[in-house]
Amino acid sequence: NTHLDKTIPGLKRKDTNYYTVIGGDLYMFYDVMNFDVAFFEQAVKENPDSRYTFFVSHVPLLPTGKSSVRNILSDDIKRLLALLEKRNAIVLSGHTHKISFVEYFNPAKQRKMSQFIINSTIRFPEKQTNFKPDKPDPAKDAFAANAGKSKQLWDMFYKGKVTTHLHTNGSGYGILRVSDQGVFMDYRNFDSDTVYTYKLR
Repeated sequence: NTHLDKTIPGLKRKDTNYYTVIGGDLYMFYDVMNFDVAFFEQAVKENPDSRYTFFVSHVPLLPTGKSSVRNILSDDIKRLLALLEKRNAIVLSGHTHKISFVEYFNPAKQRKMSQFIINSTIRFPEKQTNFKPDKPDPAKDAFAANAGKSKQLWDMFYKGKVTTHLHTNGSGYGILRVSDQGVFMDYRNFDSDTVYTYKLR
């Protein structure tokens, strides 16, 4: 809306997709209900020297394992991956009702991405205190990939490229720290005073 345009200096918007540069870093906000990959391709072209590139979407870009391919963005996924791979992008998302940290590495192109997911809602109250900070859900990657389109997406874009470092329940918040020393997510679950730090770049 026009109020948003006036309150964020340098904001560029097309409908409900928008991007801005903060501290030399490119932040792109993607509306999954009104996606426009060409708009973000132009954003990257206009900002070739950004220190870090962030891609923010409600729906994740990277799966946390074969059984979660159905939870990722599927519209123009090939173009999005090609665009964000080139920038070694950092993806921030929600949607899955889990806390997740995933890294993607394409050995053929020597490109990498990282993704941090913070759940927006909690499925069951008892899962608020079931946060496991140092390992992914061991059962998640053991499940067979879904048939049909999900399996095709996994085999074509993600197989052998995705490492899940964290995939667990919980209820809390994250603070993103960005500097020349790297990009870090400081996560705190509401049932603990402990802050868990994950290096995204």
